Amino acid sequence: YQDTAFALPRVEVGGEFVEVPATVAMRRLYAEFEDDGESPLPPYLRARLERLDQREATCEELLAEALRRAPAFYFAMYESGLKWRGVDRPRLAAGEFERAVQSRPQFIEARRELAEVYVELGEWTGAIRQYELYIASRPEDDAVLRGFLALIVYQVDGRNEEASELVDKLIARDPEDLTLRMDRAAVFWQLGDLARAADTYRSVVQTDHGAARAVLNLGNVYYEMGIQVTAEERRAPWEKARTAYRYFLSLSEFGDVLDLIDLRFSVPMRLVELETEVGPGEPGPVTWRDLK
Repeated sequence: YQDTAFALPRVEVGGEFVEVPATVAMRRLYAEFEDDGESPLPPYLRARLERLDQREATCEELLAEALRRAPAFYFAMYESGLKWRGVDRPRLAAGEFERAVQSRPQFIEARRELAEVYVELGEWTGAIRQYELYIASRPEDDAVLRGFLALIVYQVDGRNEEASELVDKLIARDPEDLTLRMDRAAVFWQLGDLARAADTYRSVVQTDHGAARAVLNLGNVYYEMGIQVTAEERRAPWEKARTAYRYFLSLSEFGDVLDLIDLRFSVPMRLVELETEVGPGEPGPVTWRDLK
């Protein structure tokens, strides 16, 4: 019941949050746990409860006591890393997870956490190494595979073929997942297959008409197509880019700050260039059905 308790410690019932039975049972067990003053388990287990209740200072004291009793007790190091992650201190969390895997290299859960923290810190090489070690032990953990995929698609150069194989594997398991389709399109783009990248981004928009990033990237891919051909061949892809950009500007919901920057600056400037080169297009609103 520990995993259940920490995954879902409280649920809402009638407008109030109450503890799930697993959490209640865990508290009862830990409260009755005898402390002989030597084993690291009692302070460690109570520290987990303190973290659950967001009492970080007491949690830290109990973990320090556990490690005083058993300096190589890697579970306490791991718990300390989770505590620091919970208060948005990734550098301190990384240090604790590093200690945990140094104490026990086979501690695969700590390697997963360490990989994710390294990503937060922008330490791509370390993240890749920890992901690879984890995946070698847990090759069917799709959540981790997706995290690794995002890393090698969007942050790390030179692993396009590996990314292509991995995204195909994940899409085969969940063909309707739009995030994976976005990743698939990004891999096509990086491999230089702009036509398939455009087709994949367009398929995302056909399913989710408000997918702003897919619409924007569709415009960007068509714009790049136009750059790569002669002036005479440029009109067709740039007309498609113009349509995608116009539709992007009509959307009202955006996923992140980068979308807003594109909305306010990048796309309007590029539209001026396209309209100068190929004309303004048909008057009136653009819809997702106009994307070709």
